[in-house]
Parts: sequence; structure tokens; C-alpha cells
Amino acid sequence: MKNRNNNFKFFEMKEIKEDEFKQLSNLILKENPEALLASLSLTNIKIYLQKVIVSDNLSLFVLKKKKTIVAYAIIAKKVSFLILIFSNMKLKIFFNLITKFKFIKIFNIMLSYLRLDIIMITKEKKKIINTNYNLNLLAVKRNFQSKGIGTYFLKKIFKKIKKSKYITVESLDKRAYDFYCKKHKFLFLAEKYRIINNLKILVKKLT
Repeated sequence: MKNRNNNFKFFEMKEIKEDEFKQLSNLILKENPEALLASLSLTNIKIYLQKVIVSDNLSLFVLKKKKTIVAYAIIAKKVSFLILIFSNMKLKIFFNLITKFKFIKIFNIMLSYLRLDIIMITKEKKKIINTNYNLNLLAVKRNFQSKGIGTYFLKKIFKKIKKSKYITVESLDKRAYDFYCKKHKFLFLAEKYRIINNLKILVKKLT
């Protein structure tokens, strides 16, 4: 991968062109299908991404090869900034989930809104989660996977946000868990209660 680093361009997006949005939305829908964002309409996905790029507390990082977006990630300085965006879009989100019959996601949102999903997490662990950077979403384009690109991308992000002591991420499946823990030395921190599968919260010390 080192010999090919100059083939990729890493940067934080400050505007999203129409072709770039199509690529990003395809990545979200195909590679993050279980994420709440993937359950929204394309219009609301665009609204969400626009809110991210104009925020001083959120970042949308991408990795490009020529004109192709091969990876993206959303980083929040604190989890609360992500919650604020979703809170401001709650009616749009609820309508999208109802029309798509995503009732389990609605129930899980209610658990999160009422903070019942974190009732078993200790105060010390909640402080780590609430006061440090959070990696909200990350995806690599399918035909670029298993080539070290995800690892290269994540290392570039770590260098960019090194002011934070920790970074947390929620693992949705075993593949993601193995990627973060085995390749990047994340550690298991806690679990958020969810219907069917709980979310594993992982943490990595950056400084």
C-alpha cells in the first residue's frame, strides 16, 4: 500500500457536488445498510451530509482515487453533536422509518432518546464516550476492500484528530469488530442495548 499512497487523495469535504453525493449515498446504502442513515430517503441523506460539512464539530472525510470516492467516514468531536443533528431531523426520520416499515429502528431510537440503552454503562465509561471523538460511520467501496485501504484511511484520520485523547466507535457486526480490534487495537468498552443485537462500543487511545 505504501507504494501506492500517491494514487489516493485524503481530505475533509467542505462541499458536496452532485456526482460526489451519488457516490456517497451509494456507499452508505451498500456498505452501511444497518445504519440509521441508510434508512432515510436520498433527500434526507443529503440534508444530513450537508449539516455535517457545515458544522464546526463534525467532519466528513473521504479518500479519492482520481474522481472516485473509495472511502468515507464521519467524525464527531462529541457524540452529542451527532444526536443534535438527528434531533433536528426527527420528524423527517420518523416519517422515513414509518414508510419503510422500520419499526425495530424506531423502537431502538426510542431506547436511545430515553437513554435506556446506556442504563447499565458506568459513569466513568459514559464520560469517555461523551467527551471524546466518535467515529460514526466508515465504509470502503466494495472493489477496494481487503487491500489495506481501510487501514490506510483510518490512520490518516487518526493523524488528523490527534488532539483527542480517545476515539470511540460502535460496532454493528463481527467483521467491523475484528477490523477495529484486531487491526487498530480498539478495546471493548461497553454495550448499548438494542433489539436483536446490542451495539458494542469500542475505544482507542490516541494520545
